[in-house]
Amino acid sequence: MSHQTLRGAPVKRIHSYLIGAFLSLLFSAIVTEASDKTLEKTLQDYLGQSQAILEQMGEKLRSGSRITDQLANLNRLVEEIMASHPRMMEQFRLREEKVGAHGAKALERHRAMSEGYRKGVEECLSLLEDLLRQKRLTLTTIDRLKASMTSRCSQSAPSIRSQRQQVQVASSLHQAQ
Repeated sequence: MSHQTLRGAPVKRIHSYLIGAFLSLLFSAIVTEASDKTLEKTLQDYLGQSQAILEQMGEKLRSGSRITDQLANLNRLVEEIMASHPRMMEQFRLREEKVGAHGAKALERHRAMSEGYRKGVEECLSLLEDLLRQKRLTLTTIDRLKASMTSRCSQSAPSIRSQRQQVQVASSLHQAQ
């Protein structure tokens, strides 16, 4: 293994941790009821698996190996995320009906959180779909995807957690009145 590869390893780990942290933050911040937790966990698992596959692809490309299996697995996961995302949005819509009873502020914050979730997942899906459409993948392409996912998709993550907390506070205040 070359000296340059060894120096690049910490950077790769940092990207992995950042993307993993984003995915955890994104899905741990979703306002759901107990029945929603299964879908939330499933989506979190799919996105975590996608990250692991991207890491495998990078390793395979570094070693000169084929990435056919990883592309097939990534494609399957993207399809699963695309199928699960509308169900999660429907759960948000149903939750919105319940949150509306807690006042306009709680409803406004729930809508902002829901929109942040939607935007984050759709941006991640778009990046993954773009990768899958490419005819020739390089290590640079994989690294750029990981960096893009970290920067683009994570932009909405802090607002989701914040909005969820604000919805809970607004609901509590409304109930206290």
